[in-house]
Amino acid sequence: MDRNTHTKRRENRRNKRRTCNSKEASSEARPGARPSAAQQNDLETILGPLEETAKKQKQINSLAHNVDNERERTFALAGSVDAQIKALALELREVIERVNSTHGDGEGSLVAQLTHILSSHTDALQWVEEESATLQRRLEQVSRGVDAKAAIH
Repeated sequence: MDRNTHTKRRENRRNKRRTCNSKEASSEARPGARPSAAQQNDLETILGPLEETAKKQKQINSLAHNVDNERERTFALAGSVDAQIKALALELREVIERVNSTHGDGEGSLVAQLTHILSSHTDALQWVEEESATLQRRLEQVSRGVDAKAAIH
């Protein structure tokens, strides 16, 4: 045999040994892989509910954050509305003071006379409404009495 052939055979033997050794290592690793696969399944079973809880907690935190933002926005709006109402009240007070100073506050002023007339009219309208209600009740009583007599005859 020549030298090249001898070297090739030697390399083939080494490759066969390596292949056998890797097959043996692979079959030795497989039994070890089974318990780790079972452990992996156990871990996934345990982690599943934990991940769901984490997702729910994240959603709750997000909702709480949204509620907090909405509360702050509402509070700011309430402050703004309060400031506007105070400004309007001040303006209204100033207008009332100007009207009173222009027309006077006494009994002889035009505003006082108008107020007295309107008050009298309101009193008269209330009296008419009360009397109308009383007459309506009396009319209903009379109608029931007439209906009862007509039913008897």
